[in-house]
Parts: sequence; C-alpha cells; structure tokens
Amino acid sequence: MANELLQQPLDIGCHRTTQRQGKIAPKQASTILVGMTALTSVAVLTMSQLLGCTQAMSTPSVLGVEARSDGVLVSLQNPVNDAHLLDTTTWTLSNGTVTAVRRSPDGHHYFLRTSKPLIGPSTITAQTKVGGISAIIKLQGNLSASNRPGPDFSASQHCADPKLNRTAPSEAVKLWTGHGTDNLVMKHTGGPVTWIQDGETLVVNPSEGDVVSRIPLGSGRYHIEWRSPGGGDSTTQSNGNSGVKFDSRYEIQILNTPGGDHQIKYNEAGSIYRVKAADHNASLGPDKWQTYDVWFTSPVWKDNTKLADARMTVFWNGVKVHDNVLIPHKTGVSIAEGPEPMPFLMQAHGSSAQGDVQFRNVWFVPADTLPPAMNPSNAP
Repeated sequence: MANELLQQPLDIGCHRTTQRQGKIAPKQASTILVGMTALTSVAVLTMSQLLGCTQAMSTPSVLGVEARSDGVLVSLQNPVNDAHLLDTTTWTLSNGTVTAVRRSPDGHHYFLRTSKPLIGPSTITAQTKVGGISAIIKLQGNLSASNRPGPDFSASQHCADPKLNRTAPSEAVKLWTGHGTDNLVMKHTGGPVTWIQDGETLVVNPSEGDVVSRIPLGSGRYHIEWRSPGGGDSTTQSNGNSGVKFDSRYEIQILNTPGGDHQIKYNEAGSIYRVKAADHNASLGPDKWQTYDVWFTSPVWKDNTKLADARMTVFWNGVKVHDNVLIPHKTGVSIAEGPEPMPFLMQAHGSSAQGDVQFRNVWFVPADTLPPAMNPSNAP
C-alpha cells in the first residue's frame, strides 16, 4: 500500500518579519499537492521564495515523502544546495525524533533519520528563519511500514562545506593564487606561463600545452580549485576535459561530470584516471567551482626498481572519494614511471565544451612540513 501522505495537501505557512515593529505579519500561503518527490530543511526557504515571501519567483517544486525503515526520505524537484539553511532548520515529528539529516550531493533528496520508524498518522514540521524570512512547512498524512532502509548519501555527510577559497598555510608552495606564476612554467618550453590569467583565475589554453610546477614537488598535500564548463561530447571526453597529474604520471581527472544519481566512471571527474572511479559522486556539475584536496605519496625506487607504488587520498568537494589508494602504474598517456622526480602538472586538453577549464587557488604543502592538523585523518 502506497504512503497516503503522497496524496495529502502540503500546508506551507509563510511569514515576513517587520523589522521596524519587530512583529510577524502573516502572508497568504498556497497549497501544493505532495508528489513522489520532496524536500527537507533547505527546501523550506526555497518554497517560501516560490510562494512569494521574497522576490525570487520560480516554478513551484513538486514535493513528496517516502517512509523508510529508519526514517523518512524527502525529495525536491528543484535542487537546494544552501548548507547554511540545512544547518539552521529545525525539524520536529509528531511521532518520533529526527536524529540526523543527510543531503544528497545534488540537493534533490534529503533523508531524515529517525529514532524509530514512522508508521500511521504523521506530521513532519520544518521551520527556518533566514534574512528576516520565517518559513514553516508541515507534511501531514499516513505513512505505511517499509522494510527499505534510507539511502546512505555517504557523500552528503561531508558536503556542508565544499572548502572553496581555502587559505594557503604558511608552509605552502603557492602554485597559482592569482598573484603571479613564478612557481609554474610551460611544460614544453620551460618558459613563462602562456595560459590566460584573469584575476584570480588561470584559464587553460589547449593550444599552448600543459603547465607544470617549476620544480618537482613529490609527496605532500595539494589543494586545487577548478571549474569545468558545460557542453561538449561526453562520449569522446571533450566535455570540459583537463586533469592534474602528480609527479606528471598519476592523474586525477577533471571533467564536467554531472552530479546526483549519475553513476561515476573510472575516466570521469574525481577518478584516478582509468585506474579507479571515485567512491562517491561528489560533483557539483558543470560551471561550478569545485575542489580537490589530495594527499599524495610518491613511489619508492631503488635504482630502476620500484619498491612501493604511489598512493593517494583524495577529498572531492570535502568528500573522501579515494582512501590511501595504491596506483600500480602511470595513468592514461602520462609519461612512463621511473625513479626521476617529476613536476606537478595541470593538463591542457582539447574540448568542445562552452569555454575552457579554469583553475584558482592551487597550492602544495610538502610532506615533511605537513602539520598533524593537515593530515588526511583530520581532513577535510
């Protein structure tokens, strides 16, 4: 039997605070039928905006709720990715307690973990107040028992802070922070960087070739912020393609890979290119600034014999997607493995996307100067 909640009206009360008088003046609210998709905390303000509480008008979202054995899954047609709202929204249940709120990386789905299964007549209330706007959503109806657990949303446990604009620590080698390219050179010429420098952004120029660090960097922590434009052909990987290579041999792919339920592949964004796909799809999608925080350990060589493989731990937008993964060989068409240390590389790759890949705030902290607080166990 389907959850009766899905056929019940959704009552949304919307109020604006009058700053001068300090009073709350009621505002006319609408009624929307609950469908097979839904919301959680952050969608509250979005719905209030859609109903006229602010001037941000849009097409109303279709909402819906599903009972799960360990909570309630709420889904939203229009994604909401404001983590501040997620943190400042209060959820109450008429017949249970919310113990955790998890958000899918694409902002479409939220799972309310509860102290016990919600069965029978239920009222779910969400309330938030941001920027003088107070919004309340009530979901009322009957929930039938379910044996299905709620989705893991493992990535969403880390997505609240995507770690953009992270300040480079004093120990860092600043490769590109918008203040010159002294620590970078063109790979093929060894000369000054000829990519486009636009304020704090370094724009890939595919015709000019790759950019590398002036000297080999090796083991340590790398922070890379990047943006891949929309468009292009994903079947030929011309959709905003670039990458970053450690020791010039081991690549983390950059691509305008979609987020959400898209099943990530071993040659898409977040992957150790053609070696291992990311454990979670933490992509924010095309045209969004994203981050890689990488702890790289160079391979160990004795003469021409490799004694230990390279390893890396990678956080993508604050989500751990590779955990101390061994890399048994070079990735893709990178240079061959060998004992000679090689520089860090930012790739120039042909693309039919709507523009070129961009980088900003790229820095490196050597392993021997890495403070304990910056170790992967304490990240991101």
